[in-house]
Amino acid sequence: MLGLTTGKAPKFVKRYANLADDISRAVGAYAEDVRTGKFPGPEHEYTANGSPAAKDREEARYGG
Repeated sequence: MLGLTTGKAPKFVKRYANLADDISRAVGAYAEDVRTGKFPGPEHEYTANGSPAAKDREEARYGG
């Protein structure tokens, strides 16, 4: 019905959307933005203690 799966739908299903393609494009765009450093940007950062956000991205890495 929502087009979350690919391939032929059963005969009794009417597709109202093709969300599988939309989700795939969105995930691809997100991954590309992360790879190229476009995301996250300064507008997406915050700190829990109110101090300025780390200027060095290595400083802000988790688990490493």
